[in-house]
Amino acid sequence: MDMRTVAIWGNSLVLSSIHASLERRAGLRVLPFDATTPGATEQLRAAHPDAIIFDVGSKSDSAFALWKAQPDVQLIGVDVSADQALVLSGRSSRVLKIDDLVQIIEKRSPLETS
Repeated sequence: MDMRTVAIWGNSLVLSSIHASLERRAGLRVLPFDATTPGATEQLRAAHPDAIIFDVGSKSDSAFALWKAQPDVQLIGVDVSADQALVLSGRSSRVLKIDDLVQIIEKRSPLETS
């Protein structure tokens, strides 16, 4: 299994829970970033994440600026109020549990069965 790096962009309660759940998964290296910390954007770029997870409900739009600067990075916006994950690639998936996020990170649809 390839090791994938996942950046958690922000510090909401939702993101803290996601971070705690994902870091227990084999094959994932999970790195938290506080978007309000000076130099956080540069640190994130240096980490070369495969995916960036952010809270859609946060007041920051910096995650989209990051994606524009690094369009090859998968950007996943988690919207707990709508029970969805928005993947900036243009598709969205229903998020029912942490396994759904892992499938998105691994570039599989949670709706696919194999």
